Amino acid sequence: MAGLVAAMGADDPPRVSLGDVFSSFEAWTNMVGAFVGPDRERQYRQEIAVACWATSLMEGLGLGRQKTLVRLGVDLPFDLKVGLEWAQDRGVGPGEWLASVQSSVDAIDRAEERSGSWFVVTEFLTRLYELVFERSDRQTTGTFHTPGFLADMVVDRLVSVSDLGLARPIRSVLDPGCGFGVFLVSLLQRFGTDLDIQGRDVSPLAVYLSRLVLLERLVRGFGWSVSSAQQWVMRAVRIEDVIVGLGPEGKSVDPCFDALVGNPPWVPWDRVSAAYRRRIRAMGQSRPYLFSETGFSAMTGGASDDLSSVFVALSVERHLRRSGVMAFLVKQTLFTNETGSALRALGRQGPRCLPLGVVGVEDLSDCHSLFGSGGQQTALMLARLGHPAAFPVPWRIWTLSKAHLRPDQTVQAVPINPKEHGSTWQVVPMGSFVGNADEADHRRWAYADRVRHGLKHDAEGLLVFDALERRKDVVVAQPKGGGEAVLLEPDCIFPYVKPRHIGALTLKGWRYVLVPQLRTGEDNEEELAERFPRTYEYLRRNRARLDARKSKVFRIGPFYNMFGLGPYTWNRYRVAWSGLGFRPLFVVLSELDDEWIGRKPPLVDGGCYSLALDSEQEAWYVAGLLNSTPIKRRLRLLASGSKRALGKKAISRLDAPAFDPDRSDMRHLSDFAHQAGQQGSGSEEDWRDELDRIASDILAKSARAVRPRP
Repeated sequence: MAGLVAAMGADDPPRVSLGDVFSSFEAWTNMVGAFVGPDRERQYRQEIAVACWATSLMEGLGLGRQKTLVRLGVDLPFDLKVGLEWAQDRGVGPGEWLASVQSSVDAIDRAEERSGSWFVVTEFLTRLYELVFERSDRQTTGTFHTPGFLADMVVDRLVSVSDLGLARPIRSVLDPGCGFGVFLVSLLQRFGTDLDIQGRDVSPLAVYLSRLVLLERLVRGFGWSVSSAQQWVMRAVRIEDVIVGLGPEGKSVDPCFDALVGNPPWVPWDRVSAAYRRRIRAMGQSRPYLFSETGFSAMTGGASDDLSSVFVALSVERHLRRSGVMAFLVKQTLFTNETGSALRALGRQGPRCLPLGVVGVEDLSDCHSLFGSGGQQTALMLARLGHPAAFPVPWRIWTLSKAHLRPDQTVQAVPINPKEHGSTWQVVPMGSFVGNADEADHRRWAYADRVRHGLKHDAEGLLVFDALERRKDVVVAQPKGGGEAVLLEPDCIFPYVKPRHIGALTLKGWRYVLVPQLRTGEDNEEELAERFPRTYEYLRRNRARLDARKSKVFRIGPFYNMFGLGPYTWNRYRVAWSGLGFRPLFVVLSELDDEWIGRKPPLVDGGCYSLALDSEQEAWYVAGLLNSTPIKRRLRLLASGSKRALGKKAISRLDAPAFDPDRSDMRHLSDFAHQAGQQGSGSEEDWRDELDRIASDILAKSARAVRPRP
């Protein structure tokens, strides 16, 4: 741990400005003109341009002449000489090349002198790549580069895990998707050349740039001769499609590495070509572990997820020896979402009929700027081949501040149903009760069965109103979708709470919604036409719009049928929250006094959830507890990371005590939350500390009352 903290506490990593990169690359592109111009070979030309410029940069750093350096790409399926000769035909000689990169050479020298970092050249080439290639191009190839400080943390955790259980020290490490070589540089810095360090990548440009980066480190960092360094990097970094399992000679590779490390390509399935998807599906016929669950099957059929899980499994199959360890950056949601079922199932039986048991997870989902503007929730998966998964799995949460990663808290992960193959995991505090599959219901929140999603009607512009005005026995309603105002009976109009209206213990306004029935499927068309003729006529005139709604649920009952209506909708006391994203704000809903429609129960939008409670005191207790910081931390662990992060599945797994009216501390929390809610939305800082203190005491007492089994 000391080594980890030391590494994380180092000076700020070097920052090479985009201007440094752009100025020198612009000088080069101005010389060669339309070489990077848009045409059907645009991407190939861009790759050649980046590779040639990087070659000139290395010459400027004193690593050899262009004609010598391009030999590092002699085995790759593109010809660097094309770019060099193309420029020479336009009168661009070696002197002009060196002049074009001089500002970049100077920037690199300054950054290395200031920071002492080994990642300056890697970062420089990364910024060049991001300058040349559009974000959509990088998404298609899954090319989002790992910062050096994160690579150091991954390598440190890999070593820590291997020290705990390997029969021998690590002698060989492979990055099967090495990109621009950041993990290889981190390994080289830590172990030198005593360790067998190798990298593979399907991209010729990535392989070439990785070789250049390692060449620079061996020559400028270790003092090697250029010729010796060239021989080393040519052997260490090679082109290979790890998923298909073939290198340039068309031969399968042997599982001989002690460890695997890296950041797999997060390529969405809808960006993978149909032909490549068919090849992957065909591979599943001889590898039942690969698509054993509906999650992966759905993904390969085009569901919204990515290629990284398949990459992890096949990298292990093809390259990792038995009892070897792996450290891969993956989506954190692969542990908590249904789509990760096949990856989790590897803990029982995986590559080469061996279990791939997870021994630890480093949760980086709160480190939002790890990959620039990328917003993916990330985790480091640590696993050992040949060792089945053992629960609970240690799960550590990290924070990021100014490029410094620091561990924040340690919790544990357990399967929701241990008897289910590939069960989703739940993350719980250390020492929480962990039962077996027969006791799964005991790990459900006491209020789980009361959770309901809000009203779904798919007719926002027709049934939702921005403003009302009362005229005797009717209201003038302005539809959200625009158009003329309509006269309607107020009996069928209710306050409508959307996600943005929900604050911590406070309701921040509402809109209005037309609800012509009390429960889903209620066939009350005749009664509606008789009692509320204006409302019925408005709906009848717009029947074509209502009939055009796509969901089959709207085909049940009358043409204006809605989904999400039942006795729970009209319960006197409810707690509501937004299910969209992660916004852990909870409010008590009861009847509202509205100036236009009178005293009415509010309804919640389909993006919200609510649970019905038996009394006002219980409702304020639940809202107070859910708004407390300790519960918010637990919810962060349970949140799926999907669009509905705080949906029914996540909230139902909450480990929190139900209301007991005989407990004075719970009554106290209810009274305090009620009082805080009445103070308004701008008062949270006045009550936050006291609410957290009361809630923490309740949770501590409940934890002592239900101790984990030995």
